[in-house]
Amino acid sequence: MKPILLLGLLLMLTGCSFLKDTGAWQEPEVRVEQVRLTGLNFERAQFAAHFAVTNPNAYAIHLGALDYRLDVAEAQLVAGRQVQGQRLAAGQTQTVTLPFEVEFAQLLHLADTWQEATRIPYRLEAGMRFELPLVGDLRVPVRHQGEIPRPRLPQVRLIALEQEALSLSGVSLVLVLGVRNLNDFQLNIQRLNYGLQLNGQAVGQGALEPDLALRSEQETQLRIPLRVSSSQAGRALIESLMRGGELDYRIDFQSQIGSTLPLLQAFPFAAQREGQIRLSR
Repeated sequence: MKPILLLGLLLMLTGCSFLKDTGAWQEPEVRVEQVRLTGLNFERAQFAAHFAVTNPNAYAIHLGALDYRLDVAEAQLVAGRQVQGQRLAAGQTQTVTLPFEVEFAQLLHLADTWQEATRIPYRLEAGMRFELPLVGDLRVPVRHQGEIPRPRLPQVRLIALEQEALSLSGVSLVLVLGVRNLNDFQLNIQRLNYGLQLNGQAVGQGALEPDLALRSEQETQLRIPLRVSSSQAGRALIESLMRGGELDYRIDFQSQIGSTLPLLQAFPFAAQREGQIRLSR
């Protein structure tokens, strides 16, 4: 007698609990093999969850739908349902892949506590439904916990404006910038364009390829030499530089930044800072 007919006969005679006790049928097994990060930028993170689904019975069963829910801080972030429909042969294991993505704007809307976070814990709850002969629809739950990496843009500030030399022809300055990497992985400044205004007057601009490593969770100093000629700056600004005191400044900063994360490709970064600073001699 075929296994499926034997199962039907036993079900009619004894019921499901007896079948489980005797081993005539067993509940399918579902476990999370891995949740893999497949894409990452400053707007979203993309994942692929891989589930191993095993049919321990001596007859084939059919996969129904995989329902899932992603929670962050006890709040639902993502939910959905993925229809399968495959036939799972007797004694076989099959991998089911569930792609999903997380929008960081949605995360920050849930809680202000994630504003400074670089990794955010999550809980994935899923259930695989099976269409079992004569038994009917069966849902097997599975749970997984992990972390969502959230890359953050660097912070830039003007640390100092140093005077190195002063003559009738002009002044030599060093612009000292502090670039803080807020992430738990390294960033690299690959290309940098900058412009500086002092007291409302453009005094310097240029391009660098510093290949500067920004170590994780640290501030790195970037020193940019500038030569301001008397003819370029004008008498009023040169006199202000000679006297010292507070100067109004504005810095425009455009760069190309890479990272040590394979999935986070090089990205453009621009910043503008303005305020007052005292010339250091």
